[in-house]
Amino acid sequence: MLLISGNEIGQRAVQHANVIAAAKKSGVKRIVYTSLLHADTSPLNLAPEHADTEKTLKASGIDYTILRNGWYTENYTGSIAPALAN
Repeated sequence: MLLISGNEIGQRAVQHANVIAAAKKSGVKRIVYTSLLHADTSPLNLAPEHADTEKTLKASGIDYTILRNGWYTENYTGSIAPALAN
């Protein structure tokens, strides 16, 4: 199962834990999770929720793969116009 990180900051750890619990109950064999680059050591305010999800995954007993993605491309689109202008 692919678990793509939710977008409700402050709610994601609980939402992800619910998804992981449902996956376990349903017999899912592996979860692939889109986490955050250096989630366990990052000072970013988004990191704790990702780190919590990673801990929940590890404790679930389900096989897992954690993808620690860098910044997503859509986060750069606001910089395109100024970059082109300069």
